[in-house]
Amino acid sequence: MPTIPPEMCDYVINFLHDDTRALGACSLTCRAWVPATQVHLFRNISLDNSKLFTAFCRLLHTAPHLGYHVRELSIARTSVAVNCDVNDPEAGLNLCSILTHLSGIQTLGFYLTHLPSVPTLGFYVPLTELTLVACRFPAFDDFIDLFYSFPQLEHLHLVTVTWQTRSLDLRPRSAAPKLRKLTIGRDSDICLLVEWLLAEALCSKIDSISVRCATKLEAIAVGALLEVLGSSLKDLTLDWYLPTANVLVLPLELSVAPCIRLCGLTLHCAIPYSYSIPWITSALSELNSSTLETSRCRYDCWEVWMGLIGKPGNDIDRAEIQPC
Repeated sequence: MPTIPPEMCDYVINFLHDDTRALGACSLTCRAWVPATQVHLFRNISLDNSKLFTAFCRLLHTAPHLGYHVRELSIARTSVAVNCDVNDPEAGLNLCSILTHLSGIQTLGFYLTHLPSVPTLGFYVPLTELTLVACRFPAFDDFIDLFYSFPQLEHLHLVTVTWQTRSLDLRPRSAAPKLRKLTIGRDSDICLLVEWLLAEALCSKIDSISVRCATKLEAIAVGALLEVLGSSLKDLTLDWYLPTANVLVLPLELSVAPCIRLCGLTLHCAIPYSYSIPWITSALSELNSSTLETSRCRYDCWEVWMGLIGKPGNDIDRAEIQPC
């Protein structure tokens, strides 16, 4: 009986990278197929309960080589992160017991978790993207400690991240991450985050920002950040929502004028149809004409367009302005 070259088998298995059932069946077919299937089966790990978290810890201790295949790890609602005392060192140790085996991890996400104080990691983690959604820290300094645990971090994504105390301990730290992309979503302390970023000079490499402002103070803080970034910023997404006013205007302190090398500008607005939105035109009017020759300006605000046309069934859901 003719045999199929191993590299051809691996090539076929690669086509099944997003079909976990087929990959599981292939791993049970023969031992020669196991390594190729493990590459895809363990690439993206999601632990959304304490049982999975504990089981994965045990698996890595039994077969530590599997951790090399993990590139993305998501942790949510685990007993380690939610139900334990925030001062319990076991929470940090359990997290470390996982990360120490993930020598190739690139993306780490925490969702709906109450994160304890994280001890300083005594090993290198090649993480480049950190996502925190609906997370709570005992103190802002605990968030900073987690941030500095990953010196290769390039993308920081924060949505509804809070802390019990707003302490800001500015002290010398080694191997500061060089952020390139920053996302700050709703219900996050933008003012404190911007103060920290500017105080520790963490903005020099940032070329992409997405931020949601819901108060004038937040808009002023973002304006200070844009002033510092200036020409280094290539992509800006601004979501401006002020629920207490029926006319949305940009504060004078928030301007896109310093960003003379923007390649993409996205303006989001979610307001009822009866509101006025002069902030969009004022923001666009501050763009340098020479920038528009090489930039793309787009704003997604389907709520506004539904109000303007007065027909909920209309297909228009996005408007784009392309420079001439």
